[in-house]
Amino acid sequence: MMLSIYLLSLVYQVKLTGEAIFGSNYYGRFLSVRYCDITDAYIVVLYDIPYIVIENANNHSTIYVSLWLDDLEGFIKSINEIVPPGNPLETMLNESH
Repeated sequence: MMLSIYLLSLVYQVKLTGEAIFGSNYYGRFLSVRYCDITDAYIVVLYDIPYIVIENANNHSTIYVSLWLDDLEGFIKSINEIVPPGNPLETMLNESH
């Protein structure tokens, strides 16, 4: 089980820039979604690990971000600093945390 969780953490990585969030889709393909294009963000549980699903108008770039992060508080702080207020990702993180 631990090996599976470790491998999933390698596949579902996340990177933040000033313009976009980069992460993996359900199949492990690394993609990006610009913050201004995010249409919805919600939490799902896959293999007993919570993920944020980030959607935009182009469903092919839906990404999954594991909430099993080394620094979840730092991630939320970075989102609040980078993402415009009222963005679905920012709103969901602040309401759920």
